[in-house]
Amino acid sequence: MTELETLVPAADPAVERLALVLHDSFVAYHDAYLEVTHRAANRFLNREWDEHQDDNTERLGLHKKGVWSAVDATRLILSDDAETARRQWIDARRRYVALVGGRMDFELAETFYNSVTRRLFEVVGLDIGLEFLWLGPTALPADDKVAQLHELANIVLGIRLFNRHIGKGGAGIVDLYLQASELAASLITSTAEQLQAAESACDSYVDVIGHKYRAPAGEAAPSRLQQELTNRRQYTSYLGELATGFKQAGAHIEELSSMFLAELTQLGSLVGARSSVPKAQV
Repeated sequence: MTELETLVPAADPAVERLALVLHDSFVAYHDAYLEVTHRAANRFLNREWDEHQDDNTERLGLHKKGVWSAVDATRLILSDDAETARRQWIDARRRYVALVGGRMDFELAETFYNSVTRRLFEVVGLDIGLEFLWLGPTALPADDKVAQLHELANIVLGIRLFNRHIGKGGAGIVDLYLQASELAASLITSTAEQLQAAESACDSYVDVIGHKYRAPAGEAAPSRLQQELTNRRQYTSYLGELATGFKQAGAHIEELSSMFLAELTQLGSLVGARSSVPKAQV
């Protein structure tokens, strides 16, 4: 049992069951989300584009599925009396804080709880008594605080990128995918020119060695020329590998850019005319 769990004693059996159902439902949802995310990453690396898109679609539906599953399960536990049910839920929230307060993803746990609450009690607007405004102080290690700050920064960046995509904000954000594509193209061109020059130099060395020193007496070419030719061939081989790597990187950037734009387009379809979208989807 963690220190946070000891701060909130177990309530009556119904409250304890509610808290555990909420906790287990959130953990199941979050684990499934991570599993699909990991699977999608592998499918991207394996160029399984159709399966990757299916994973993205599945991931977007996990939150809704997990929330409604928790709603159905907790509805069976709550009292039929409205006032009693409300008191049980508020007590369960305190217990839920104890169960999830030590997690790095406690902010997601908060959002999950609020989503269940709003559907279960049909909340319109804001119900301060039932919903989380803040989970309360938690003794997070410094690394966890940094991780959560990065998460918040990524959320803000994601919103700004999307606003820029639809032409409603995002001032000052550069087209990173365009810059990356231009840089890759520049490297490919520059390396190809250097490779061509190196190959031409090797051909010149071969011509000199093959013609000038192909005398009847069998005069051998100076060792210096042979060594220089060897060095230039090694350099040419290195440039060839570098050129191949830049071409592969350029193709990879193109794929990532296409996927990025597809994600923004999909998010645009998801948002539609709505003024807000669940944070997990953002």
